[in-house]
Order: sequence, then C-alpha cells, then structure tokens
Amino acid sequence: MMDEFNKLEYFTDTFVCDPQIMEIVQKIKLTATFPPDKPLGAGVTIKMKSGEEFERRIDTPKGNGTLTPLSASELRAKFFDNVTFSNTIPINKAEQALSLLENLEQVDHLGRLINTLVR
Repeated sequence: MMDEFNKLEYFTDTFVCDPQIMEIVQKIKLTATFPPDKPLGAGVTIKMKSGEEFERRIDTPKGNGTLTPLSASELRAKFFDNVTFSNTIPINKAEQALSLLENLEQVDHLGRLINTLVR
C-alpha cells in the first residue's frame, strides 16, 4: 500500500475543498471503460502537456475480503489508522479491543468487548 496517498484526512472537507485540489478536479474527465464483469475495476490515465501518458489500472482493489484480502498486519494498521482518525476511543482501549477481536473464539462473553469500547 502507498500510505502517503491513502490517508483518511484526505477525505475530509478541508482537503477535498482545497482550491488546488479543485483546480485539478476541473481537469478530470471521467469515462466508463471497464467491462461489467469487473465492477470494482478502476483506472487512471494522466496526459501531460508534453503528450506523455501515464496509465495505471486495477481489476480489484486491495482489501476485497475474498479476492485481494489485506494481510493481518495491514488489517491491524488500518484498524489503528481508523481509531486514531476517529478519535473516539483511547489507543489503549483500541489495543484491548483488537486483541479480543483477534481471539474472538476465546472470548467468553461479548460484553467484555463492548465494555472495552465504551469510554
């Protein structure tokens, strides 16, 4: 994963409405080019003023639970990124909750997990 390009804060109004981003958005042309049998597919072609083109396509994005699952370490990182960004529970509580989730079959009562997540 390219973490520098997929930070959660990039999806906030502050970033999305940034004038420099809006200037780039005005230059984007969306076209449907993927066949129906690839509903998760995406691609980008960047055409430079010089005429040079850069292209990247992907049929299924990383993180599709069945086709392109995240590794255990990627799942953990994503969990903690979301916890940190949401600022809803302290990191030590998140660590406890994740430990319970990763060993859910050994948890005797789900109330333990719920109590961990409640401030």
